[in-house]
Amino acid sequence: MIQDYSRDPESGKKPETLVVFMHGYGSSGDVIRQYLGEILGPMLPNAKPHFPDAPVQMGFNNQSWFELLD
Repeated sequence: MIQDYSRDPESGKKPETLVVFMHGYGSSGDVIRQYLGEILGPMLPNAKPHFPDAPVQMGFNNQSWFELLD
């Protein structure tokens, strides 16, 4: 199941923009939300950022957007 983490706009108003961030291999949407959400919130006060988890499970807690083949 793909989890989608998001943050409400810093301004507290209705979002004007949607921004989607894709994490790298072995990370997760929640990790990116914690770091980038704090940094970008003040810079994009009217945006609603989304941080989805990648759909491919590659071992224990490693997620990827596509399969990594040998």
